[in-house]
Amino acid sequence: AIAADARGRKLVHGLQLWLALPVAHETDEPSFHFAEKLPTLDGLEDGVHATLVIGSAGSVSSPIPTLSPTLFVDVQMRAGSRLELPVASGHDVAVYCSEGEVQVGGDNGDEPTTVSLGTMAVAASAGDGSGSTGKQSLPGESGGSGQVLVVKALSDARIAVVG
Repeated sequence: AIAADARGRKLVHGLQLWLALPVAHETDEPSFHFAEKLPTLDGLEDGVHATLVIGSAGSVSSPIPTLSPTLFVDVQMRAGSRLELPVASGHDVAVYCSEGEVQVGGDNGDEPTTVSLGTMAVAASAGDGSGSTGKQSLPGESGGSGQVLVVKALSDARIAVVG
């Protein structure tokens, strides 16, 4: 939800991620999973702190179970910092901005997309044929594991990477 504080500034109070269950699990009993501690991603640039909420990124996996490939990363960035996040081949990801302003993409010869409070950009996997849909393309080989999402912080920012 987005609300305003006493000075009229917009504040984001949470983000929900809704996923469709695979058909084979649509009648499963509801479940809830809690993790005492979520892993952080290593090897990131100074000024970037990323917590892996759901899924896997590089060699790091979240303790939260999923029934289909899913990614949710909470990222805090200082102005001028850069995030390079590996993305599984064939997957699209969205970058949602809850604080500040970032640029998504631009490292694959396309024009970067600016994302600010309450907006998002979608980055499409290589070779998916979506070049004309306004999605950023992910650098890397189609069918390989070398796809990378690139995000540059234009100001101090907080983003969610989901896919």
